Amino acid sequence: INAADAPLLTDFMTRLYAAFHPRGWIVSQAVIARTSDQPTTWGGAYDYEALAKVNDFIVIMAYDYTPVGSSTPGAVAPIWWVENVVNYAVKKIPRERLFLGVPFYGYDWNVTDGPPAVAVSFSGAQTRAAVQGATTGFDRNAGAPWVKYTDTDGKKHEVWYENVESFEKKLEIVTDERLAGFAAWRIGHEDPRNWTVIGGLVTPATRIAPFTETSDRIYFEETGHSLAYGFLEYWRKNGGLARFGYPRTEEFDEYDPMVGKTFTVQYFERARFEFHPELAGTDDVVLLGHVGRWALAKRNIDPWETATGPKEGYRYFPESGHNLGGIFLDYWERHGGLMTFGYPLTEELREVNPEDGQTYTVQYFERARFEHHPEYAGTESEVLLGLLGNEMLRERGWIR
Repeated sequence: INAADAPLLTDFMTRLYAAFHPRGWIVSQAVIARTSDQPTTWGGAYDYEALAKVNDFIVIMAYDYTPVGSSTPGAVAPIWWVENVVNYAVKKIPRERLFLGVPFYGYDWNVTDGPPAVAVSFSGAQTRAAVQGATTGFDRNAGAPWVKYTDTDGKKHEVWYENVESFEKKLEIVTDERLAGFAAWRIGHEDPRNWTVIGGLVTPATRIAPFTETSDRIYFEETGHSLAYGFLEYWRKNGGLARFGYPRTEEFDEYDPMVGKTFTVQYFERARFEFHPELAGTDDVVLLGHVGRWALAKRNIDPWETATGPKEGYRYFPESGHNLGGIFLDYWERHGGLMTFGYPLTEELREVNPEDGQTYTVQYFERARFEHHPEYAGTESEVLLGLLGNEMLRERGWIR
């Protein structure tokens, strides 16, 4: 895209966001890496600051610093350059919405014949390193490994690629800068040890050590997490374990693309709590997060496309186009109604619960999914909140 067309690209994303975001769809964009405001030919069309206003998340493709056409071989993503990319980006894009794109691939240059180079995976680089007479090393300045070898035609090659050590250096930038996370190009090219590193990352869902409990902070051995102060008070007052389940994370700050704001949150098996300081002093200082909206977006269900209009014997909500009745209406009204669960976003439907493989009658709301459990008929557990907190954490790989 020509650098002069930056306003046109921003306008396109603005219209895209305006069409998609109200439907609950997350909008993200992969952008070319930049290190300054200088409108370079390759990255000049990407106005980070303007695009951040019309995207929920932005992925910076911090690779191909040394492209296939370069006459001089070099690292795909030298660490000093990645640092410069991030230093520039965080001045334009909120950290909680910024993902660092990292390479899993490398390039093999035929230095006898010249460019273009050819792409090479980690395993391909290891094969080349095993060629008789090959030499290997790790460039500390670039933070990347290399291989030099001679092929069967007597032509000399220089390979720059990525391994677990170079990957860890990039992850350190992600954690040090408190970015939303990382993305990679591309799966299948990586050093297999990368997955061990990823699996060992500390997340808000990582178990914490037991501690001496107080009246304001308690510990759950079942999940290895604590619950304290305002969230603990809300949990106790509104049904506790039976309604929300065990905590599955500690408190942490999270950007919610559904509403475009960052909240202090905590995940439970059946819910996500949000702290709303703007409502301090009211009963609504803690609210349930929009887990129902998230689940419907994941299932590609548009509430308005499934709206049915009023149904006899049900309470109709024109705000969402759906009805609520029977035992679900009774539960909704007795446990906080609109402020607790939000509007109904579907009618009642039959759905398989992925947690136990059983089929239940369910109904989605902005902040929950109700499930009818006839095996508990006549008890408070006849209606349960679905395990959407677990589903959200499993989707991002934080729990199994």
